[in-house]
Amino acid sequence: MTGHDRTVLEAMLDIFHTKLAKRGVNLKALELKTEETASGGAIRQHYTLIEGIPTDRAKEITKMVKEKKFKVQASIQGDVVRVSGKSRDELQAVQQAVREMNLPLPITFGNYR
Repeated sequence: MTGHDRTVLEAMLDIFHTKLAKRGVNLKALELKTEETASGGAIRQHYTLIEGIPTDRAKEITKMVKEKKFKVQASIQGDVVRVSGKSRDELQAVQQAVREMNLPLPITFGNYR
C-alpha cells in the first residue's frame, strides 16, 4: 500500500482490514514486511499473508504441550502441528493452552478424530 502520509495509509489499512474480515481472513495472518519512503514523500508498506505455522512457532507449541504434560502426542508435519490423544477433554485443554499463548499468527483447529 502507498499513501501520501501516515493518516491516509492508516485509513487504507483500516479499509483493507474490513475487506479481509468480510472474506473470513483472520487479521493475524497479515504481517508487515517492510515500510519505506516512496517518491514525493509518500510511505509504502508491504504486507504478506502468513500461511501455516512457521517452524520456530511450531516448536514453541510442541514444547509447551510437553512441558504441561498433557496426555497427548504433538508432532510437526510441515506447516501444521498435529496433536493426537484419546481424550477429547485433553485435546480441548491443549486448544485452550494454545489460545492462551497469544501467538501473533492465526490458529485454527481441525477435527477430533
